[in-house]
Amino acid sequence: MITSHGKFSQTETGRFVNEGGTDWANYANSRCRFDERGAPLELPGTNFYIIHEGAVVLGAADPTMLVPSGGMEVVETDATVAIGSSFVDGAFGPQQRKFPPMQKADFWLAALKLGITEDKVSAEIDKLPGDEAEKARIEMRYRASFERNHPLLGLLSSKLGLTGEQIDGMWPSA
Repeated sequence: MITSHGKFSQTETGRFVNEGGTDWANYANSRCRFDERGAPLELPGTNFYIIHEGAVVLGAADPTMLVPSGGMEVVETDATVAIGSSFVDGAFGPQQRKFPPMQKADFWLAALKLGITEDKVSAEIDKLPGDEAEKARIEMRYRASFERNHPLLGLLSSKLGLTGEQIDGMWPSA
């Protein structure tokens, strides 16, 4: 089953709201179960994807890891869909582009070309609540490679104003 939550736009207060007035942060938090420390638990069998210009640009099982930048659609499904897959007329299609894992140094060099430094990302991570911030710090410091659908890229796109195309452009063309 595929459920579209519509396209989102940013309000003057910085929140992302769809055409029906649903606030993404409130909705995403309502879809999570939380452990005793307040960390979100993944919903088994449910995946959330951000669609931009007819293609899947980001996905996560935890909807709180996604922020739909202006004009991006959020889709929920029980299927696992590859980043780069098409999404047309409410259905997923074949992957349009391959995004192999990128080694850490290559990832940060590509980010630097977009004006994104580890310090800028760290500053945004510091704004995350509790365990989310620590988890993101560990991912940033110790992950040997990054995949296109890594949640850290959601942080780059939503907090640092990057588009899906800019993030796609970080990867070498196949």
